[in-house]
Amino acid sequence: MRLAAPLLVNVVLVGVPGRNAGAVGGVLSTVNQIGGAIGIAVLGTAFFTTVTGTTTGTPGPADYSHALGIVLVASTALYVVAALVMLALPKTAAEQVDQ
Repeated sequence: MRLAAPLLVNVVLVGVPGRNAGAVGGVLSTVNQIGGAIGIAVLGTAFFTTVTGTTTGTPGPADYSHALGIVLVASTALYVVAALVMLALPKTAAEQVDQ
C-alpha cells in the first residue's frame, strides 16, 4: 500500500482546483484511515473467528497457522482486486482548470 498511496494521491488531486486541494487532501486522508481501520477489523475478525479450539477448548499452534493462512489468502485476493481497480485509473493527468 505504501508504494501505491503516493500515486493515488496524485491521481485524485490532479483535477482539483488549487483552492480546494486542502479539503480534498483532508477527505482523502480520512477515507484512507477509515479504510485501513475497516480492513484491519475485517481481517482480524476473520482471523479470530477462524481460530477454533481443540477438544480441550484451547487453540493450538495448528489452529493459529490455519487461521493465518486463510487471512493471508483473503488479504492477497483483496490486493489483487485493488491492483485491477488501479489499472482502470486514468493513464494521463486530466487538464486542471482554475475557475
